[in-house]
Amino acid sequence: MSAGADPLDAGALIAALHRHAVDYVVIGGIALQAHGHIRTTQDLDIIAAWTPDNLTRVAAALGDLDARLRGVDADLLDIDLTSADDLYQGANFLVHTRHGDLDIFTVADTPGAPRRYETLRQHAIPIEIRGITVLIAHADHLIRMKTAAAALRDRSGAKRNQDLDDVAVLTRLLDADRPESGPAAPLRRPNPTRRVSPGPPRRLGPTLEP
Repeated sequence: MSAGADPLDAGALIAALHRHAVDYVVIGGIALQAHGHIRTTQDLDIIAAWTPDNLTRVAAALGDLDARLRGVDADLLDIDLTSADDLYQGANFLVHTRHGDLDIFTVADTPGAPRRYETLRQHAIPIEIRGITVLIAHADHLIRMKTAAAALRDRSGAKRNQDLDDVAVLTRLLDADRPESGPAAPLRRPNPTRRVSPGPPRRLGPTLEP
């Protein structure tokens, strides 16, 4: 969580995105928790469909959340988060909201992500959070994104170590619980902001082919 930011309430952020029918897939710490990785997170990371119609819905959700840009010189950037045109011309917006930090990425600007958003969405795992169905990135896609992030030259040592730990845990969960065939049933978890309790790995879908 950034200094001075409101505490993360991922359920409230998801509810706002749902109200505005935003098309997105959850990645990052919340997705890792859903796959059974016991770790904390300070923001909700999503990859959104980068289309004019969907960014109109994203802009409406950001207005609803009183969102503002965060980061170095964010206040100097002439970007209106409630403008779909401004969003469409940009990429990878990091914002504060009244329910905590929200990071909105594109597949094109996310190292390790599939080339097409449709591919990410097709293999995503549906889970239920506070009565809302949410798409969580497949563990193999998360592994690829985390591996790519760890290789970035400007990645801090602490973040690189976290990336590598995430990769190791997800790989171990996949190896321990590979389904024989067919998609898994949706995982129901009412509150993703809580740390996941220890237990047997969840089956969250077949391993993707390379």
